[in-house]
Amino acid sequence: MKNILLICTGNTCRSPMAEGILKSMVQKNERLKGKVNVMSAGVAARPGQPASYQAVEALRRMDIDISGHRTAQVNEDMLKDADVILTMTEAHKQIIKLMDPAAADKVFTLREHAQGDSGDISDPFGQPVEQYVKCAGEIARLMEKLVDRLSREPE
Repeated sequence: MKNILLICTGNTCRSPMAEGILKSMVQKNERLKGKVNVMSAGVAARPGQPASYQAVEALRRMDIDISGHRTAQVNEDMLKDADVILTMTEAHKQIIKLMDPAAADKVFTLREHAQGDSGDISDPFGQPVEQYVKCAGEIARLMEKLVDRLSREPE
């Protein structure tokens, strides 16, 4: 089982959308189904909060339900258990490295890991649902590349 941990700031927008999108793609991929575990957390999360309404709505438009999501604060156990840690920004990546220097070789930004270049996933927090839809689309395009790569890895 490959454990993938997705990180953003509050675990209410980007990382829960990324988690929902990646879980959906994994479920539809016969090579990965049942072999990839996906979780999300935030570097500054208030645990137990729902995903933002806009994030839930953006993914509902993609036929993905994240209405049951509850926020989690990233902790050392999550970092230790993860095989790959994907952050939404370079700043999140640096925070994870400070939290657990041993995680340095398995933490990447989502863009860096999916397509080999730099750049952050912009935070849609507090913006209209259309910005969340745009953000979810960007995340989905990167996740397609990630899933393609994962499905080609030897078992």
